[in-house]
Amino acid sequence: MIRRSLLASLCFLMAACGRDDAPEPEQPDEPEPPAVEQEIPDISLRLTDFEALDGWAEADAAAALTAFQRSCAQIAARPDEAPMNPKRDWAGIAADWRAACEAAAATPVEAAAARAFFQTHFLPVSVTGPESDTGLLTGYYEPELVVSRARTSEFSEPILGRPEDLVTADLGLFDPELAGHRVVGQVETGKLIPYDPRAEISTDRAPVLAWGRPADVFFLQVQGSGRIRFDGGGRQRAVFAAHNGLPYRSIGRVLIDRGELTLSQASKAGIERWMDEAGYAAAKALMNENPRYVFFWRGVGG
Repeated sequence: MIRRSLLASLCFLMAACGRDDAPEPEQPDEPEPPAVEQEIPDISLRLTDFEALDGWAEADAAAALTAFQRSCAQIAARPDEAPMNPKRDWAGIAADWRAACEAAAATPVEAAAARAFFQTHFLPVSVTGPESDTGLLTGYYEPELVVSRARTSEFSEPILGRPEDLVTADLGLFDPELAGHRVVGQVETGKLIPYDPRAEISTDRAPVLAWGRPADVFFLQVQGSGRIRFDGGGRQRAVFAAHNGLPYRSIGRVLIDRGELTLSQASKAGIERWMDEAGYAAAKALMNENPRYVFFWRGVGG
């Protein structure tokens, strides 16, 4: 029997990711799985109905369908017996999702059809934690930005690949008690020293993958990955490769501390607007207030 107990509400949240009026995102240390296994809290699941879902009537079901169709491409590559979550058997195995994925592929991406699809192939559940029936659910957002293969007055900020001189050291290889801890730097006269801050990193240090608008490139680095669309045609993915190991500093907080933006104005859109109005030199100086720099691999697809 096909298992249908997916948390349907997860899909609907995807449409809310990346809102321009959202606060400046706080960059994670690295957008990849943690080296140290983390404890997942126990949760209880109780079947409910779609009418009980807050916001179901207004939810962008078409966007959720698109997100699910993309997930199905990953599920299709898994063996039938592969668990969706090795730690939680309620997520089922890949074979449990085949029928829903086939139905999703045949469903038009428009509101009414998408809504009918979810109501047919999914069952909503209420999630309760060990101590409360409220909690925090987060999602991951990949921006798409227009870029150029050559530098122009508009596309003036490089998207850089990983430099050859950047070194990442896994301290757990030297001391088991430091498992999961890493340092990033460069070798100089036989010693590992910190890597250069953002202000000192230029195109002569790393390969240029593309050129983008300064604000777009900065927020691509904050998110850690994204899709790049060349102005002359063609799409690729910019995949996190490494960062320079220095701490992240919020440029929104910098603008607030200067008195140039209020807390309510320091959203992603507000910061971008400030950068556009201030001009390239001021925008570059603001970005350099954050010493962390993220490098990318050029991925396929998008």
